[in-house]
Amino acid sequence: MSSRERFNAILNFEKGVKNLKYEYGYWAGLLRKWNKQNFTNTDNPSDSLTDSDLIRISFPISAKKEKNLYTFFLNYFHLDP
Repeated sequence: MSSRERFNAILNFEKGVKNLKYEYGYWAGLLRKWNKQNFTNTDNPSDSLTDSDLIRISFPISAKKEKNLYTFFLNYFHLDP
């Protein structure tokens, strides 16, 4: 079952359908804190962003490593695409 089919099944209250696990974004300050604790192992967000700025999960975190928040959090938290 695709994510779209699961979403529609959930809205139709079908039994036995697992809820979707999805994240929209993270605060820049939280990402800086996680990097200090070596949790994400990615580059820090730009200094032009305040701690309360939201970073969407598709934001490329490092041009060098070709790693972005989407792939990191999708794998780490076992989120649905």
